[in-house]
Amino acid sequence: MAAFTDEPAINSFEADPTSLDTPGDVKFSWETENANSVSITSKKGTYTSGKLPPNGDTTHNTLQTDTYTLTAVGDEGTVESDPITVKVGGWKK
Repeated sequence: MAAFTDEPAINSFEADPTSLDTPGDVKFSWETENANSVSITSKKGTYTSGKLPPNGDTTHNTLQTDTYTLTAVGDEGTVESDPITVKVGGWKK
């Protein structure tokens, strides 16, 4: 008999857009299972969302290229998403 688990799972985590010519707003959206809350953090430490609902979206004004991770917290543990990199600025010729 297989054990049933209520560990949190991240079904999706997306950013739109993932590339900006200049600093601007990025919309993050996500869907999870068995999570009580989620949070988004940046690798450079410039952004921490605080507690967000298990499913939803939020907008963040992105000033520089950075990588973001969604963390889902549930009664049976914590799980992190694959990172998403949002690029700000382009190559100038």
